[in-house]
Amino acid sequence: MSNSCLDCGVYLDPNIGSMYCGICQLREDIASVIKRKEWEESIENERVRRLWLSPEERAKEDKAKEELRAQFIAKAEEREKKYAEMLSLLNEEMKKRNLDPKGPVILARYNPPWTLPFLRRNELMFRL
Repeated sequence: MSNSCLDCGVYLDPNIGSMYCGICQLREDIASVIKRKEWEESIENERVRRLWLSPEERAKEDKAKEELRAQFIAKAEEREKKYAEMLSLLNEEMKKRNLDPKGPVILARYNPPWTLPFLRRNELMFRL
């Protein structure tokens, strides 16, 4: 652990066990409280906005949310089907080569979440 504040570089007493000096820690605490308050206000503003919508507008908004939820579920089911297909191919190949897995299957994901789906590279692995 470093003996200086990660934010401003001020020397820290090693016995304290903190990565930030008191001023930087206070600044971080205040920022997190402000972010939390802004988040709560945005949720409350959404509730108030929905109260002012007409029933038709509310129904239209709810229908759009349901459609998005259905699309998300369909994509998740498609991923599960692909996962099961690849797992069966891996099991067949392991049987051909007389390999016995030790433990459950491991899903290795190599790309960050913002990578486009067609560019992502994932693998199914077993411990041997």
